[in-house]
Amino acid sequence: MSPIIYGLSGMVGIGVLNILVSLLNRNEDSFKIGFLIQLGNALATLALFPFLYKENPGITVFFLLTIAGITGALAFVFINKAFKEGKASINSPIISTWGMITAVFGFIFLNEDFYLSKGISILLIVLGIFLSSIDIKTLLKSKSFKLIAGVKWSVLAALNLGISFFTMTYFAADNHWYSVSLFTRFWTIITYFVMAGTTHKPILTYFKNLPLLLFFAIFVDVTSFLMMNIGYTTAEPGVVSVITSASPALTIVLSFLILKEKISKQQLFGVVVVISGIILLALN
Repeated sequence: MSPIIYGLSGMVGIGVLNILVSLLNRNEDSFKIGFLIQLGNALATLALFPFLYKENPGITVFFLLTIAGITGALAFVFINKAFKEGKASINSPIISTWGMITAVFGFIFLNEDFYLSKGISILLIVLGIFLSSIDIKTLLKSKSFKLIAGVKWSVLAALNLGISFFTMTYFAADNHWYSVSLFTRFWTIITYFVMAGTTHKPILTYFKNLPLLLFFAIFVDVTSFLMMNIGYTTAEPGVVSVITSASPALTIVLSFLILKEKISKQQLFGVVVVISGIILLALN
């Protein structure tokens, strides 16, 4: 199958998932939605064990991937909070900047090359986040710093996703991607169970009155994640990354058509700048 098809699967999957999560968070508790989607992902990943498992990376890798699992769980908690409080069209591009954070970690910890185009892409992303997340009119009039709704959660989500994916990428370089994904999913759902236990709310209550849209969200997430990972094993993984990185553009279109969201010209320009930076970074 063509790398373009895998990339489109990732782009459409992430773009649609953002809208589904936004819709689910309108009438449901954000933590409940995150918990159930991640549980569904973990069970689906485990179900693929007989077909995709090829090696055991060892107990050391298993425990070190707790970093990826914990930060992945925290990221999804923040993603749900962002979509609960703010607009998908604004928060989706900001969350997608996790790729920039992963690149920065690679430069710092793995001594990866840092060249002009990478620097420009990072500057574009930072500028785009500023334009799309800061209410400049309020800042100039009242001189008070005010973030647009949901943005603080999006930034935290991007940071944690950056750490999670950097850790997964680090171990996937020497181990089969499915084993890394399986171990990460395990620690993610363990983290969610621990957090659920601190809410003093019986876990079984999360399984009552499940919306049908939730099962569709799980299916979309698992399918797109699988297609993306298979795409990264092809001869052109860069093509997959570039196309997938354009997912916020689809989210913006769908948020306008389905969620009836409206954004200002300044925010729209900021979103375009962020997406441009993400695509440029993926091209690198």
